[in-house]
Amino acid sequence: MNKLWKKLTGSQLVIPLFSLLLIIIFNLFRDIEFFSISIVTNNQGYPVLSGNLISILNGASAIAILSIGMTLITSCCKGQDISVAAMAAIAGSVFVRVLRSSGAITIPVVLVAYLYSCLVAVLFSLFNGILVAVFRIQPMIATLILFSAGRSIAYWINGGATPTISDPILASIGGFIPGIPIPTPIIIMIIFLVLISLVLRFTTLGLYTQVVGINEGTAHLNGINPVLVKLLAFIISGVCVATAG
Repeated sequence: MNKLWKKLTGSQLVIPLFSLLLIIIFNLFRDIEFFSISIVTNNQGYPVLSGNLISILNGASAIAILSIGMTLITSCCKGQDISVAAMAAIAGSVFVRVLRSSGAITIPVVLVAYLYSCLVAVLFSLFNGILVAVFRIQPMIATLILFSAGRSIAYWINGGATPTISDPILASIGGFIPGIPIPTPIIIMIIFLVLISLVLRFTTLGLYTQVVGINEGTAHLNGINPVLVKLLAFIISGVCVATAG
């Protein structure tokens, strides 16, 4: 029992889980209806889940995807990439630009637009990664460049406008897939969390990331390339950024 208690209290999840528990207890006393989830009919006539918890998970899904890449960068670089939101705007602008130039919007076109946005986001993320890993600039300082210029670049990509596209396929990606009551962003978030969990469990990425973050010199002496590990973290972050964008 003592070993289990020490293991639980020694986990890095103790503080966030305890904070979440306090929030749950507060809302239980304040308004128990806060946790109610119901099934309603949306504008397209499909039954979907509705409630405060669903809205919170739906709104936080993009942030959760961004946090996957941010966690890897923080672990191996001992600093934060503060430009992820600006790069998400760039990736989203590329996505829209490709769709607008393609004419008819179909699933293959959407996939191509997503791949283009991933490529652009990875390139911008690699720019940050080179500054951090090769030139050894502190991450928050290195990413300040795109933090300041990213939204302007996103605005320039679409010709100084903020265009919108109305299409059933895009509505399904950002809202609900017909016949599935769970918001699509939540499903995408779960898929990403499962994928990164499998990668960290069945590869050495998690171990290498922590070793480089703790002591680069020791990692290098043990045959680990710190520069490569850091750049890989920024590449994964770029994919997360594109998905969130």
